[in-house]
Amino acid sequence: MSAREAELRALADRGAAELDGATAAELLAWVDTHFAGDYVVAANMADAVLIDLATTVRPGVDVYSSTPATTSPKPSAPVTRSGLSTASTSST
Repeated sequence: MSAREAELRALADRGAAELDGATAAELLAWVDTHFAGDYVVAANMADAVLIDLATTVRPGVDVYSSTPATTSPKPSAPVTRSGLSTASTSST
């Protein structure tokens, strides 16, 4: 086991103990504190509440969503607190 892997396993063990009974918002805040925005929220469209909470904790967090027809997550544009994509669009 590499030193980084051991560090992450120890963090996961500590998080499991600290977050027992935590709310989703508390869990997301813990993740943001320990990973400083270097994480991705994986969700499907039924998880709109999770995406909303995640963007409250870290506006612009990367969100990957999948549809039931696929098994591979598809990257979506970063999402703002309002739920609107931050990707710019242009009309031609």
